[in-house]
Amino acid sequence: MKNCYPSPVLHALQDSKEESVENITLSVSKTMTKESSVAVFDELNTAQRVKDIAQKILVLKKQKRSLEKNIFKLEQQLERIYDEEHVESLECDIGMLTRR
Repeated sequence: MKNCYPSPVLHALQDSKEESVENITLSVSKTMTKESSVAVFDELNTAQRVKDIAQKILVLKKQKRSLEKNIFKLEQQLERIYDEEHVESLECDIGMLTRR
């Protein structure tokens, strides 16, 4: 079989007398042009870049959830302090903290 990758299967198919052999699709060896190899490289490179960006987004979103959770805990601590002191604002070195 012309232009096919050398394989023992090809010899078996050539020697076969069955009609169903004609319906088998064989991979044909092709030489890639420079343009097609660049296109394939760009496609693979794009897929890798997308994967890298998606992974970075996932890491940052995980960090964001962790930060938001920590901020919420600290706000709850401030709420308890305001409740214990029965005040709506407290003075500190960064200024007046007022509960809203």
